[in-house]
Amino acid sequence: MSVISHSIGPHLAPPLLYYKVEFRHWGIKMRINRKQPLKKPASTSLKKELRRRLLIADDDTILARPLAEFFTTQGWDCRICYTVSTAKEIIEFWHPDAILVDLLLPRTNALSMLKYISSKPLLRKPRVVVMSKQSLAKGITAVQKAGASGYLLKPFLFDDALRSVDPSKARPIIKAEKPDSKIQLDATTQVMLKELHLVSLFLKQALDDRKPSENLFNLMRMVSLKVKAVRCSFIRITNPDTGVVMASNDDVSVQGLPIQLNKYPEIREVMRTLRVLIIPNVKSSELMAPVRELMAHTNFETIAVFPIFMHGKFFGVTSLRMEQRDSAQMFYIDHFGQVTAQIISLTMAETLNKRSGAA
Repeated sequence: MSVISHSIGPHLAPPLLYYKVEFRHWGIKMRINRKQPLKKPASTSLKKELRRRLLIADDDTILARPLAEFFTTQGWDCRICYTVSTAKEIIEFWHPDAILVDLLLPRTNALSMLKYISSKPLLRKPRVVVMSKQSLAKGITAVQKAGASGYLLKPFLFDDALRSVDPSKARPIIKAEKPDSKIQLDATTQVMLKELHLVSLFLKQALDDRKPSENLFNLMRMVSLKVKAVRCSFIRITNPDTGVVMASNDDVSVQGLPIQLNKYPEIREVMRTLRVLIIPNVKSSELMAPVRELMAHTNFETIAVFPIFMHGKFFGVTSLRMEQRDSAQMFYIDHFGQVTAQIISLTMAETLNKRSGAA
C-alpha cells in the first residue's frame, strides 16, 4: 500500500494555514490544520493604562490610604493628594475618571476644585464626589450646584464610595414619596438625624455577611474615624491574665493577637467593675502608674474602655486611645462608645450563630 502526501506551502495558502491531503487505496482523507499565532501577554503598564483612574484628595491619611487600597482591589488606579493645589496639577496631566475630595482641605475647600474643573477645557471631565462630616443641607446644595456628582457623609462604607463614583455598581432604588422640601430642621434635629445615620451605617456593617472576617475591622475603623482615635481595638478576654485582639483599626491582619493583661491595667479594672472606664490623662492617673514608663513615648493622652457582654456574660472590651479631650467631648464619647459596644456584641453573636449553624 502506497501513501502519497502533498502539502500546500505558505506561498499558495493563506498565512499560517496549511492543508495535508492523503491518498489511499480505500478512499481520500483530507485534514485541515489551523495554526494560531502566539499572543503576546499584555504588559503590566498597558493593563494599568486601561484601568479607571481615581484621585483621592483628603488630608486624613487614616481614611485615604485604606480607601485607595480598597479601590485598587476593585480594579482602579489610585492616587492620593492632600491639598487642592496638588489635586489641580494631577487633574491637569493625569486626567482621572473620578475624584473623591474632602470638603475642607488645608487653605481651601472642595468648591475651589469644582470651580477649577468646570472652568478648564479638560480632555475628560471627572465625576467628583465630595466627602464630609457635615450634613447641613446648605453645604450639600452648594457643592451640587458647583458640579459635584455626589456627597458622602463620613464615616461611610467603602462599598458606598464605590457606588458613588461608579453608578453601574448602584443598588436598585425603591421609589418612595419625597418629604416636604419646605420643612426646616433645627440644629438639634439635624444632629439627631446625623447620629441615626451613623448608627444605621454601623448596623449595616455589623450585619454584612459578604465579608464577615472584615466586619470587626471595618467597625473599628469607622469608630476611630468618628471619634478621631489613635487606636480602636476590640479585645476578647480569655482568662484573667490573657486577652486576644480580635480587630484593630490600624491593621486588618491583627486578628487573634494574644496580649498579657498585666500590661493593661485599664482593661483589668473594667474586668473587675464591669463598668465603662474613662481616663482623661494617663500621665497623671494612679491606675496607669505601673505601666507609665511603657507609655512614655505614646501619642495619646486619653483612654476609654467599654465592657462588652454576650448573653448577659462579660465577653471583652472595646479600647479607645485618643488625644486629650475636653469634658463635653468625653461625655459624647462615653455614650457613643456604649452604643458601639452593643453593636460589636451583636456582630459577635451573629458570627457565632453562623458558625454553630454551619457545624
